Amino acid sequence: TKHLDMRNVLVPDNREVRKTWRSDCIKALSKVHTLVKLDLCRCSSDFLDEIVAVCPQLEYISAKAIKNSQINMTNLGNCPNLIKLNIRSLEGITVINVSALMNLTKLKHLSLITVQNMVEVLEM
Repeated sequence: TKHLDMRNVLVPDNREVRKTWRSDCIKALSKVHTLVKLDLCRCSSDFLDEIVAVCPQLEYISAKAIKNSQINMTNLGNCPNLIKLNIRSLEGITVINVSALMNLTKLKHLSLITVQNMVEVLEM
C-alpha cells in the first residue's frame, strides 16, 4: 500500500470503541512501511501526530478539517521524505514547535490554512 485515503472513514461514536479503533489503526499503520501518501479528514491533531510518529517514510500528508485548536509539528519534523504537507483546521489552529519543519529539507509544498499564529510560522 502506497496511498491511504481516510477522508471518508466512519469513526465510531462511542468513546471507548473509538479509542480501541484508533489504537488498532496506529498499530496497523506502523506495519505498512510502503505507505508514502496519506489523506485524512475530520481527525484530531493528536491522531495525525500518532500516525506520523509510526510512519516517518511519508512523502505526502493532507489533513483537512483538523478538530483541535493546536497542532504540534515535532513528529512531522521526523518525516525526512516529506514533500507535500497540507493542513487545514475546522476553525483557527495554533501551530506548536514550528521549528521542527526546518528538518524537512525535501518539502516543496506547504499549505497551512486557518493558522492563527501565521506570523510565527512565517518567521521560521
